[in-house]
Amino acid sequence: MTGDVQVTVAGVRWTLTSAGQALLAEADLEVDPHVASGRATVVKHGAHRTVYRITLPAGAIYWKLCRISGPRAWWRDFFRGWKARLEFDRARELAARGIETVEPLAWGRLPGVVRPEGTVLITRALDGTVPLDEYLAHHPPATPAERRCITRALAEYMARLHDAGVTHPDLHPGNLLVRRESGAIRFFLIDLHDLELGRPLDRPARLANLVLLNRWFQFRATRADRLRFWRAYSGPTASLEDVRRIEIETDRSAVRLWASRDLRSSRENRHFRRARGPGVAGYAVRELDTAVVNDFLADPDGPFLRPDAILLKDSRSATVCRIDVPTPDGPRAMAYKRFRVTHRTDPWANLVRPAAALRSWANGHALRDRGLPTPRPWLVFHRRRFGLRTVGYLLCEFVPDARNLHEVIAKATADEKRQLIDRLARWVRLMHDRGVSHRDLKAANILITADGDCQFIDLVGVRTRPRVSRSLRVRDLTRLNASFVGSPHVTRADRLRFLRTYMMWGLAGRGGWKDWWKAVEARTREKVRRNLERNRPLA
Repeated sequence: MTGDVQVTVAGVRWTLTSAGQALLAEADLEVDPHVASGRATVVKHGAHRTVYRITLPAGAIYWKLCRISGPRAWWRDFFRGWKARLEFDRARELAARGIETVEPLAWGRLPGVVRPEGTVLITRALDGTVPLDEYLAHHPPATPAERRCITRALAEYMARLHDAGVTHPDLHPGNLLVRRESGAIRFFLIDLHDLELGRPLDRPARLANLVLLNRWFQFRATRADRLRFWRAYSGPTASLEDVRRIEIETDRSAVRLWASRDLRSSRENRHFRRARGPGVAGYAVRELDTAVVNDFLADPDGPFLRPDAILLKDSRSATVCRIDVPTPDGPRAMAYKRFRVTHRTDPWANLVRPAAALRSWANGHALRDRGLPTPRPWLVFHRRRFGLRTVGYLLCEFVPDARNLHEVIAKATADEKRQLIDRLARWVRLMHDRGVSHRDLKAANILITADGDCQFIDLVGVRTRPRVSRSLRVRDLTRLNASFVGSPHVTRADRLRFLRTYMMWGLAGRGGWKDWWKAVEARTREKVRRNLERNRPLA
C-alpha cells in the first residue's frame, strides 16, 4: 500500500505503515531490549503465540509473535498467507470499511527463507479497553437502563459489521474490546487473521454468525436481553422466527463445541499440562505452580498426614481431606481425594476405560465448560505399576460452608425447601439439556452452598453425550428420588413440585408429567427392591 516501507532489522523483514514509521524507530522493532529494560510485559503466552505490551515514549504498542509450530502450521500459512500479514491487511481493510478495530503499525517475517520461525504483528495499544467478557464479569450493568444501553450498542456494532461484509469465524466476547467514552460505548474487533471479507451478509450468514456470539450469552444473559439485542440488530424487520432459529442453532452449535473440548483436559495446551514424577503421571491446570505439583507427585499420600489436613472421609474405596494449597491468588482451600484400588482387576480395567480419578477430572471440566456448578479440578494423577494405573489422586476446589442435600432438606423451613426444590430441579434440567447424565445423582452427591445454590460432586458416574434420552433422564431422576425414600422431610407434594419445575410446566406445557411420574415411581420401587435383596442401603 502507498506509504509503506520495508526494512530489515536483526534478520527480520519488516513492513511499516506511515503511522508505524512515525512511531517506531528501528530499535523499537526488537523485543529483547524492551524485555531487558522492563518496558515490555507478557500479556499472553502459549505454544502458538506470545503477546507483549511495550511502553514507548510516544505511546504503548502490542508486539505479537505468531509461531509456526510444525509442518501443518507451515502448510496452512503457506497456502493462506502468513498470520501476522493476514491480520495486518484485514485490520486496514476493516478501517477502510468504517469498522473499529486495532491500528496496525508493522508486520515482520522472522529469519528463514523456506520455513521462518514465525511472524510478528505490531499494533497501537487501544488504551482504556478491555475484552467484553472481562468487562461484563467485573463491571456488570448495575441498572436495567445500563443493560439496555450496552445491549443496543453491541447490536448496532454487529449490524454495522455484517452490513460491511465482515464475518468473524470465532465471534465471542473475548474477541471484542469495549471502551466507554463520555457515556457512550465503543467496540473494537480483534483476532482478525481468519476474518472473511466480502459483500454484505445475507440472512443465513448473519444468523450463522450470530449463533457463535449467542453461545456465550445464552448462559449469561436473560431471554429478554437476547430478544432486545435481536430487535436492536434487526430494526423494524425483526422476526421472532429468526430468534427461535438462532436459539435452536445455538444449542446445536454448543453441543458440538463442548464435544470438541471434552478431551482437552487430558492434553497439553494453554489450559492444561502433563504432570509426571517418579512412578506417577497425570495432568494439572496451568495456573498451579510447578513446584506445588511436584510436591504432590513426590509424596502423593503426604497431604493426608499434614498437620493442617482435615479428614472428611475414610472408607474402603476413598479417602478425602481438606488442605490449603498455594495458588496464584493466594492459599486456597482444596479437597484432596485418594481413589483406592478395591479389586485386583481394577488396574486392568483401567486399560479399557478411564480410571475413576480421570473420569472425575474430565467430567469436572466438562460440567464447568457447560456452565454447570461443580468444584474446579486442579490436579489429577495416578501411581503406575508395570505401566498400569493403580491408586488415583484428585485435587479440586473445596466448597466452603456447604452441606449435603439430606442435611439441608432436614433443617429447611417450608419456604426454604420450596426455593431449594425449584433451584435443584432447574439445575438438573439444565444438566440434561446440556448433554450430561449422572447415574449416581443421589442427595449425598449434591452440595448446597451457603447462599442456597447447588454443586454437583463425585462425578465418576457422569457421561457427556449429544443428547440425554428420556430413559436416561428417568434413570437419573429415579436415583435422586430414591435418596428420599422413607424420608419424613420430602412429601409427595415436594416430589411433584420438583417434577413440574424440571419439566418447565407452564412454559413448555405439561409435557405428559403423569407418565414421567409413573415411570420414576416404578423404577424407584425396583431400585428399592434390588437394594433390599443385596442388603445395600439407599444413600
